[in-house]
Amino acid sequence: MSFSKDQGLNEWVEMLHHIYGRTQNYGKTDYEIYTHLLEVCGAFGKHLFKKKDFHEAETFLPKMFGWAVALLKKVKGPQADLEEILLTKFPRVCPYCG
Repeated sequence: MSFSKDQGLNEWVEMLHHIYGRTQNYGKTDYEIYTHLLEVCGAFGKHLFKKKDFHEAETFLPKMFGWAVALLKKVKGPQADLEEILLTKFPRVCPYCG
């Protein structure tokens, strides 16, 4: 699977799953993936809010997305549709703008 700048979220999910889906990280239980995602989010928050180190915090964004994708694929399997999940949660309008 190749990367392109104009691919959608579901293509990102499939690309990451194709690249990392068979590694030992994806072989973990959903609980283990969830707890690691929380650890990565905690490290992001520590660097962003406590240390005010925006550059270091920025390095955790792809990790957070990657672990969120791992959890999504572990829980939903082949039916994982990130775009549908986001549109269901935020239907056509930002909750703050609405």
